This record gives sequence, C-alpha cells and structure tokens, in this order.
Amino acid sequence: MQGRTIHAAFLLQGLVQLAHGAAYMRVEGNGAISGGQVLAGSLGRLLGAVDASSSAATAQSGSRSSTEQEHEQHRELAAVPAPIEWSTFQPPCEPGNTVWDIGMNTGTDTRHYLEQGSCVLAVEADPSLVADVKNQLSSHMNKGALRIANIAIAMKGSSPGPMQFWMSKKNKEWNSFRREVACRTGQQADGSWQIGDNTCYSQVVQSQSCEQLFATNPVPAYVKLDIEGAEEGCVEAIRARKAGRLSTPRYLSMEVHKPQQTVLDLLNAGYTEFKLVRQDLLTIPGTFQSTSGDWGEDALDCRLGKSWRSPDGVMEEYVRMHNPNGGDPPKCPSTSWYDLHARRPQESKH
Repeated sequence: MQGRTIHAAFLLQGLVQLAHGAAYMRVEGNGAISGGQVLAGSLGRLLGAVDASSSAATAQSGSRSSTEQEHEQHRELAAVPAPIEWSTFQPPCEPGNTVWDIGMNTGTDTRHYLEQGSCVLAVEADPSLVADVKNQLSSHMNKGALRIANIAIAMKGSSPGPMQFWMSKKNKEWNSFRREVACRTGQQADGSWQIGDNTCYSQVVQSQSCEQLFATNPVPAYVKLDIEGAEEGCVEAIRARKAGRLSTPRYLSMEVHKPQQTVLDLLNAGYTEFKLVRQDLLTIPGTFQSTSGDWGEDALDCRLGKSWRSPDGVMEEYVRMHNPNGGDPPKCPSTSWYDLHARRPQESKH
C-alpha cells in the first residue's frame, strides 16, 4: 500500500544528495544518473558519522554491565504506569521465535506470522480492529501464541498516555496521530494527497512508547513497524538500547516517511544490511491493503531474492531504477513501492 511504504520515485532525490556528500537516502527524479555518482567516500563519511555517534553514546554508558543497565532501565520505567497488563506467552514461545506486529490493522500479517509458527505480540490502536482480530484468531490466543495490545505507539517526543488519534473512514491502514494521514481521500496527479473533512474522525486512545514495550517484554527476533508516522520513536528506542549495550531485534521492517533520515537512523541503530521488498506484488486483490510478506532471511528483495544488500547496494539499485540505458529487466521498477527490511549483525556471545 502506498501509504505505508517507500515509493521509488520519492527516494531518488536523496541519491543525488548523497553523491554530494549529504545524509543518506531520498531519491527522486527522472534524469539518468550514472553509477559513478555513487561515491564510496560519501558512504564512508556517513558510516564514520554513525561510528562516532555510536562511540559517543557508548562512552556515556560507562563500564556498567549489560545486566546492570537492564535493571536500571526497568527501574526507571517502572514509575510509568503501563496502560495494559501483559499476559504470559506459553511454551514453545521464546524471544527467538517471537514477532512484534506493531500496526496490526486487520491482522493479515499477524495471521501469516502465526501460521509460520511464530508467536506474536500485536499492537493496534483501533478498538474495532482489535475486537475483530481477537474473534478471528481466538484459538491462537487461547494457546498463548498471540497477545494483542489495544494501544497506540506514541510518536517520538510525545508523552505516553491518553492521546487524540485519527481514524480513517476510507482505509483503516491510514489510522494515525496525524490528521493529514488519516483524512486522505485520494492521491492527485502530482503525487500529493487530497484531505477531506468527512473521511475521518478522532478518538482518544491509550498510548505507550516503544521504550515501554521493550522494558516490559522480551526482545523479539523481528519487529514490523506500520504505524503511519510513529516509527521514529521505535527506531530511537532500539538505538538507545544499542548504545546502552542492551539486546535489540535482529530484524526490522518499516514504512518510511523520511527516507533520507530513516536509513541513517537505522545505521545508528545497528542495522547494516537491507532488502527492498516490492509491496505492489503483495497487494490483496480488490482492496487498498498489502501484506508485509515474509521477514528476515525469507524476505525477498526485488532483485536479489533472499540475499541482503549493503547500504551501497541499495543506492546502486536506485541508480539502476532510473537509468534508462541500464538494460536491466524491470525487477525493481521506479513505478513500484517498497518496504525496507533491515538486519543487524549477530550479537557476540560472551
């Protein structure tokens, strides 16, 4: 779905910015761009900035052990009232086979993860969607493989608690804290969205930060983020955990609203390999919706299949997309739209 993914034409501008030494990625434009414009020096400067930022954050954490820092974080967040009370996952659920579906919506992805054998912690702000999915997937809840939290994820910089949330009447995947997202009626020829007064309504919902989710639940293997503008807070929570030498999810996928900043943020959070997954191939027929598809090693990059790309490889793909003389078949067309999947290195065992 276009509202929840990276559109290739929107991304191409940042590749040009990167070639001039700017921060990482946002690419758009119709002109041909040669592969020589992808400068290794720019990537090196970017990764150097990431390393410097990470080193500074790590230095602030001092020589405290991982366990001491975990306990400190839990003590600090214990003072924040949690809006939900989590039940306990049942065996064989464990962090290594658990997925967080943040932005559950109609439960299509949640069902897919459960059918693959994963346990799922699903987060959804819309009470009507939560009720529907609880009814549809009650057997998984009864087995202890599924937990659903009827909460919204607070946007970066917002305090958790009761907040105004906008519900779309046209497409529930557009539900958002941002009125301009939820109240969209359709896309215009120039790519901008029309906003309508009668296409949405507001409702007060309970919100929680991603930091609180990490403090009150085991860290999963994979996090899917589809929360219409609130992803930055979750990426920042992961970055803070990395800086504090706490465990983080190995895999992550997300919709992107600010591609240039997003890839830099993911690098800062420890994610170094990527896949561009075409969402137009995962659209549910007859609907506005698409699924996120498989995750982790099974996610399919538009060109490389199950193989992962370096950040440089992602940039080269967008050069190829908009190079009319490239001669490659349109495996990753500029007219498609994409989810960005990310993988961090394996954590070392001590």
